[in-house]
Amino acid sequence: MKRLIAVLSILVVLLFFTLFSVINEREGLIALPVNVEGLFSSADERAKTRELIFPVSADDEQQNERIISLAAEITANLDSEYAKLEAIYDWITTNIDYDLEKAANLSAYGSGAEYVLDKGSGVCHDYAELALALLAASGIEAEYRRGEVMIGEGETELHAWNEATADGVRYALDTTWGAGFMLDDKSAYIRMPRRIYLTTPAELARLHSDPLYKQEQEEAYMRKVNAAEPLSPLPGLEQELLALFNSYRVEKGLNLLNEEKELLELARSHAAEYAGLVCSGEKIDLEKLGKELGEAAPALKARSAGMYVLVKWLYPAQAAEDIYEDVLDELSASLHDSRWQALTTGVVRKGDLLIVVNLFLEYR
Repeated sequence: MKRLIAVLSILVVLLFFTLFSVINEREGLIALPVNVEGLFSSADERAKTRELIFPVSADDEQQNERIISLAAEITANLDSEYAKLEAIYDWITTNIDYDLEKAANLSAYGSGAEYVLDKGSGVCHDYAELALALLAASGIEAEYRRGEVMIGEGETELHAWNEATADGVRYALDTTWGAGFMLDDKSAYIRMPRRIYLTTPAELARLHSDPLYKQEQEEAYMRKVNAAEPLSPLPGLEQELLALFNSYRVEKGLNLLNEEKELLELARSHAAEYAGLVCSGEKIDLEKLGKELGEAAPALKARSAGMYVLVKWLYPAQAAEDIYEDVLDELSASLHDSRWQALTTGVVRKGDLLIVVNLFLEYR
């Protein structure tokens, strides 16, 4: 979970060892794709980034038939104001994309609630205006908010969001950040709806002003949401990764890695175990995998072995080539090692969480 707004840098836990030697652990942090880093601990500095300007009353928002009809459709059969607020937040974050082209040249494009509905995308003030219009059309008192938010250490930008009162309780909602995130190089926007940005005004203020806290909360949210997701092995991706690894070996003039199928169940079972540990916020311990690999080695006539585990939060439509690039950054030393003759790659997915276990073997 890296980075405009949220789904996902990469947690990589790298363990490599020669069998019958001591296994060294390196603990890592789960990082989601966000483009904000650093921490401003000064309350005064945080306050400066939270100046709210020109709130707009719901009564001032023009409600045309299209907005009224859509609001009625989204909130159909919902009785409480909060349920309607949730439904509107979910609809916007699920259906509206962030417009990178408009963000680069705001004056060349239109704006407002109807504009974003026509185009299916917009920037922060379009998200906020659409939310305001739909909330007002649903009879919910709401306001438009605008101010500075921190997007990196010492870096701020203007942003727009909303506040609303539902069933007598004050809420804040940032449908822009809740809808997805931008890649590090800002080359693409990834829609990935998250409920974390429908919260209290105080909590949203902290998410807007404390990048490290924002990242921590996104990690916790990802773990919670994906904990209930089913586990599934991905044999197709296993084969794709092995083929990509061997292509890399050929480019470097090294021998191809044979697929060691005898260890596949071992790799997959531990990948499944690690997925559960990550979602529960527990640390991965590879000692058990190392012990079981050591016990299996004699039957396979293995002289030495290496382990590598990747823990990665995915975003939609991420291809094997993207995952391969992530693995390669950390695995290049192992792939360059001419000792290795075989490889077992076990891949398991749990919602947006991907676990890849690679077991390298050198035979006698």
